[in-house]
Amino acid sequence: MKLFASRDADGPPKVTRELIPKRVGAKDLMQFSRQLAAFVRAGIPILDGLALLEEDTPNPTMKATLVAMAESLRRGEPFSTALEHHPKVFPNAYRSMLRSAELTGNLDSVLDRVSHYLERDVETRSKIKAALVYPAIILVMSIGVVVLLTTFVLPKFKTFFVSFHQKLPLATRMLLN
Repeated sequence: MKLFASRDADGPPKVTRELIPKRVGAKDLMQFSRQLAAFVRAGIPILDGLALLEEDTPNPTMKATLVAMAESLRRGEPFSTALEHHPKVFPNAYRSMLRSAELTGNLDSVLDRVSHYLERDVETRSKIKAALVYPAIILVMSIGVVVLLTTFVLPKFKTFFVSFHQKLPLATRMLLN
């Protein structure tokens, strides 16, 4: 069981237990990157930006991650170190890019670029899924037709073939059996 922390607007963090925590998908990560880039560009401190994002996100895993990141920042850790504590939420390449962006002072532009990359990734994945729907339907229907033929149609033909009193070809006998 995994513990998740979330915060109400008027109180301390609440800890909830989930057997199967909800994943943080590319869309959530894209939205996080885009919004944090806007906050940094606008001059809003990262800690305040994380609090705003935490209030806004519906994903409990992302909420808990943002709360934990804010706590890390309050302890004086750099932003990149706060990210490093969450390798299941933030991929290695993402963490590496933001680490170098933090060191060079280009956090907002790199977050923007990463969000565009993630957006293209999400679009590509949805196009691939859409392209695979038709072949999947055809595959399921063809399996259904084969099952229908072997269970209902071929047994009817068996009595028809037996009435010939001839030895059937091997392939036909195998199919009937």
